[in-house]
Amino acid sequence: MKPISENVNISGDFNGNLYIGATQPEPQKVGESYTADIMWRGNLYRMDITSDKLPTREILGEQIQGEYPGAVIQTASCGVTFVED
Repeated sequence: MKPISENVNISGDFNGNLYIGATQPEPQKVGESYTADIMWRGNLYRMDITSDKLPTREILGEQIQGEYPGAVIQTASCGVTFVED
């Protein structure tokens, strides 16, 4: 009689989840929410951006040129929401 051997992968995360015999799901990207106002084709647009840190106006301008050629960044700021009572 041959002994039975089996490899079982047991892993977990800090939320109390155990993953038995399966791969752990990819971690979610976590970032801060930012708002940028851009001028494109004569109109002002507001964009919501999620990033690990607030990009500079130059870097953000380079990133959006592929989708919005000729766009100019007017402002970029943290997306803080104020709640009124």
